[in-house]
Amino acid sequence: MYIINKNRGIINFIFPFLCILNPVYVHIRVHEVSQVSLIIVSFFALVCSIAGMLLVLNKNQKFNNILISLLIAINFDLYLNFSKSISYIVSLSRYQELIVDSLYFFFIFFTSFLLIRKSKLFFNFMFIFLFFSAVANIILPYQSPFNSFEKIQNTEKKINETQKRILVIMFDGFMGVEGIKRINSNKSIEFQNHVAKLNQLYDFSVFNKAYSRFTHTHYSMGHLLNYDFESLDNHKVYFDVRKGTIIKNRFFSERSDFRIKVYQTDQINFCKNDNVFKCETFNPYKIEFLNDEGRLKKYIRHPIQNFNSAIQSSSFSKYVFTALVKILNKFNDVDLRMNPEYYARHFSKWFDMFVTDILDSEPGSLYFAHFMMPHEPYLLNENCILHNLPNNSFKKIKKKDDFEFLQKFSEEQQKKRLIEYDKYFQQSKCVLNKIDDLIVSLKKGYKFDNTDIFIFGDHGTRISEGIFYETTSNEDLIDNHSAIFFSKTNEQKGNVLIEKVSIQKIFSYFFNKSLQNNKNRNLIDDGEVSMKSQIDGIYKSKKINF
Repeated sequence: MYIINKNRGIINFIFPFLCILNPVYVHIRVHEVSQVSLIIVSFFALVCSIAGMLLVLNKNQKFNNILISLLIAINFDLYLNFSKSISYIVSLSRYQELIVDSLYFFFIFFTSFLLIRKSKLFFNFMFIFLFFSAVANIILPYQSPFNSFEKIQNTEKKINETQKRILVIMFDGFMGVEGIKRINSNKSIEFQNHVAKLNQLYDFSVFNKAYSRFTHTHYSMGHLLNYDFESLDNHKVYFDVRKGTIIKNRFFSERSDFRIKVYQTDQINFCKNDNVFKCETFNPYKIEFLNDEGRLKKYIRHPIQNFNSAIQSSSFSKYVFTALVKILNKFNDVDLRMNPEYYARHFSKWFDMFVTDILDSEPGSLYFAHFMMPHEPYLLNENCILHNLPNNSFKKIKKKDDFEFLQKFSEEQQKKRLIEYDKYFQQSKCVLNKIDDLIVSLKKGYKFDNTDIFIFGDHGTRISEGIFYETTSNEDLIDNHSAIFFSKTNEQKGNVLIEKVSIQKIFSYFFNKSLQNNKNRNLIDDGEVSMKSQIDGIYKSKKINF
């Protein structure tokens, strides 16, 4: 039963067991990503079991060395490419996760190290590692972790058909009116006039000094959807960073009498709520969203994009495949890798799908949508046509500690900042034009009057120099936090409100039932925003002034 000696025999038992355990661990990570993951990891477990039996029973040392290399390749590939955190099984703190994952990694590493020393087939190991990396990623292609679905209507669930239709639309990085006013340009004036038209023609209320207490979507929306407009803590009670999911959502939970339909990107999952009836995720890895461009057909480019996306940056095979893709790019003339152009390129198509669904809906429907627009990169003109090539002309300054440098740099940086804002206004005008299209379509379909509409941004443009508590000027705060908010309800006459108030409080004002019964409720707050300290990493409050 022992191949070389007693110690080698023990290792021959341990490593196949680890090889079987790893696919199971991987399945826990990816079972929501791919429906075939259980079949695939079962296959890998079977391969490991057979290899383990051969290691124990076979006495040919060279053959065993090759098997050992195979097992090492499988384990490292699975760990580096697919395993993420054991917190998917149990609830652990960030530091506990670090300890568990570190122990797990070193267990694989040192066992593999011992076997590599025994096998003396290092180059064979590297070759097989890369081979299995390719095979594993091709047969387990990356998909968005947020699956689209439509539930079978629960006959016991009573939908109140007499209720109005509600549209809640969040545009990522959509800056507010007061923030836009600071930019001295013709496009800034056009933007302000367009928003004013929504108030004058369609009776929207516009909150000129609206802002978000947070600069990141998951914190901003976690607090907003749970009516938490007072807390400045970037805590994780509303959002699971590891899964990219809103895990607590009072807004959805309290509306069981609505037919809730969610349109979202693959960036944040809003669909994890029992009251969500339909979830539509704009999956950037679906073949139907690929255009016919370049020399390679899209059915060839599709697995290449999936492959490249599936390989984690920590994997050695990532560097090898990236080099291969760069060579293929020369032949194809168009970059085969997924890039930031994707969201801009398909915005019009996705928004039109969303509008079509609304026009087919009945009263008692609640739509929640998240679009990655006008978020950077700024690639669209006002007609939503791709025309700006992505570049790195503007870079945020992470530290403001070299004041002599900043003094020399500020003039050039300001020019670049205005260039970025010029492109931002074009992309924002595209968004405003699509909002006009939505309103016109609702009016033609005789659905506008019976629909409440809430449109807002989750944070500012973030075209700023400072991002930390110690280094941000008030101008930076406005760049990072100013957010648009306008609404239309039959109960409210369209107004232009000039009070400083957070989008979190505005949303709570309209939807928090307990707050609606408070006679002293108002739409004014303290202007405090949450900023991370560069020194100790603690989030602190700072006041924004318009």
